[in-house]
Amino acid sequence: MSLLTLRHKLWRFVPALFLGTLLWFLWKGLVVEHPQTNHEMAFPAFSLGDVRTGHQPRSLADLKGQISIVHIWASWCGICVKEHEEWLRIKEKWPHSLVGIVYRDESDKVLNILAKKGDPYNYLLDDMSGSLGLDLGITGTPETFIVDKEGVIRFHHMGPVTQKTFEATFLPIIEKLNKDNA
Repeated sequence: MSLLTLRHKLWRFVPALFLGTLLWFLWKGLVVEHPQTNHEMAFPAFSLGDVRTGHQPRSLADLKGQISIVHIWASWCGICVKEHEEWLRIKEKWPHSLVGIVYRDESDKVLNILAKKGDPYNYLLDDMSGSLGLDLGITGTPETFIVDKEGVIRFHHMGPVTQKTFEATFLPIIEKLNKDNA
């Protein structure tokens, strides 16, 4: 077999190799696990009204002085609506502050979900403009942050949270923060 013939036969595999590589990258992008990162970033300053009251603006000062979980969600997010039941179960066992941020959503739709399913949130902030979400660098919903007593983000979780994830990942971080501040 001549070198020229061998070369022609090998070139037949180039499109298959290219397509295979492309499919691998696409698959990898779809099946990637939800990232979790530790942060040392100050929670952005904000002033947002509470969805339930329509007024009573809340700010970063409301987060300081306690460890808080800040959960960003929306009624148009199917995963968020499914995940809501998990937050109700978590809140039954966990006494700390759970702050909901409603991201680019209509208050009446959110209030309808809370009326039907229950309300685990201490505050439920209205980020209709998406400005706080953008300041936090979110890429979608749901996303969840652990914020320490000084208002510093200590952990960021992208994607839904289950009770198992909460107990295995969130609680050890919260317990460490409590020990560090004791």
